[in-house]
Amino acid sequence: MVPLLGEAGRVLSVGGLECVLWGELAPSGYLTTVQSYILPLRELVEPGRARGAGSGVLVTEAGGGYRLHAPAASVDGVLFEDLLVRGRTALEREDAGEAVVLLERALGLWRGEVLGDLADYGFVAPVAGRLQELRLSAVELRIEAELALDHHGTAVAELERPVADHPLRGRLQAERSLALDRAGRRSHAVAGDGQLRPTRA
Repeated sequence: MVPLLGEAGRVLSVGGLECVLWGELAPSGYLTTVQSYILPLRELVEPGRARGAGSGVLVTEAGGGYRLHAPAASVDGVLFEDLLVRGRTALEREDAGEAVVLLERALGLWRGEVLGDLADYGFVAPVAGRLQELRLSAVELRIEAELALDHHGTAVAELERPVADHPLRGRLQAERSLALDRAGRRSHAVAGDGQLRPTRA
């Protein structure tokens, strides 16, 4: 189910599921095994569906493979990306207040690492990596919106953790320096800038 959630709305072939679930170590009867997984999944996501009736959520495609048909609001990753895009758009049209609201909602969907309990599976790393990068973008955009609203103290406080976790991320460092400078803490801003400069022998 998790691989299908990561590709919600897209067709994932049986061969694709084979690679995701077993890699090069797929069992000889993997097709039957995949099919045996689908039935209980359908019962889980559509408990009221009559036996033999077509599924409207976990759909079997004519050319083989499966597609998870799920409303955007029911999948956190999809909802997060939608809010991120809307927040970026609000900021581009200079509506910083709306941008803050949307981006806070987006970041509020996070509850720890992406699929942390499934980290050993190969399909997790690219999905998690992509979403983590988008999360950082959301943080940067929210800080930009806070600065546009002259919420310099708020921006300084919110930047502490991401700057510590990603000390070489230039945009976060630049936002921190700007927030400190506007908050009247110029010496701290200059000191922060110096942390990124290479030491000369």
